[in-house]
Amino acid sequence: AEEFLRAFPNNPAERRRLAEIYVSTGEFQKLTTARQHLEMLFAAPDSPYRADVEARELAAECEYGLNNLPA
Repeated sequence: AEEFLRAFPNNPAERRRLAEIYVSTGEFQKLTTARQHLEMLFAAPDSPYRADVEARELAAECEYGLNNLPA
């Protein structure tokens, strides 16, 4: 899946699903990769994911799992 998204980066549904899978593992390295995928979704021009509550929750789960909490 990673190779597919590198070759064809304009596949937001697949990118989001991969982020969901990575977050579900709870593995530190996978959370880092999930966060990168979510950041790409949020950064895309006219991205509907910026206002997507579930995508934002995934991003929050990444930050929590990576211990990036506000002081």
